[in-house]
Amino acid sequence: MTKESNFWIVSLKVLLMSFFATIISFMFNCLIAAVVPPQWFDGDAVGVSLLIQLVGVLVEFIFIYGTLWDCGHNDRLQINLGLKDYSKYRGVLIGLVAAIPYYLMAIAMMLMTFDVIPDITGLMRVLSAQFWGLYQLLFPVVTSSTAGVGPTFAQSVATPAQAITATFVPTIIPLISYIPYTLGRKDISLGERLILVNKKK
Repeated sequence: MTKESNFWIVSLKVLLMSFFATIISFMFNCLIAAVVPPQWFDGDAVGVSLLIQLVGVLVEFIFIYGTLWDCGHNDRLQINLGLKDYSKYRGVLIGLVAAIPYYLMAIAMMLMTFDVIPDITGLMRVLSAQFWGLYQLLFPVVTSSTAGVGPTFAQSVATPAQAITATFVPTIIPLISYIPYTLGRKDISLGERLILVNKKK
């Protein structure tokens, strides 16, 4: 078994790539918040949240694509040689393992809503930046200040139902992990397809 197809090594690589995606997503979130028109923030700012989430999913996909495609491609070679059995959902399982830290953070946010731990909404915005579009919808905040003066603080006002729903948000990782793994298994490279399309044009 090669390093490119070892379940735990690949899962660790996907987790590392997800951490990089978190950093880039946070930078994009800050950029989006700085450049979008102010009226987008009116009401519940659903437009901004959806835009941030779309960017987050795209960034996550780009970062984990290469690792999972290589894994799927290597699995294909080993299956053809009779060295390994076919597993359709191996990419999903790798994504599930890689998403464990994000599930733990989502559970922490749920516990925050039930007042088990202090409000950590701001911290989670950084640590789970690629999911913040959905978290922004599921964990609305209100700002308050002590005695009407001094610094303001954002506090989550999520309902228990919203908090419980949020624990499923990191499932985005295993769901999109299925795509590059399957493409690798079928020896379909998106990069090559895009280059061929450009050449034809």
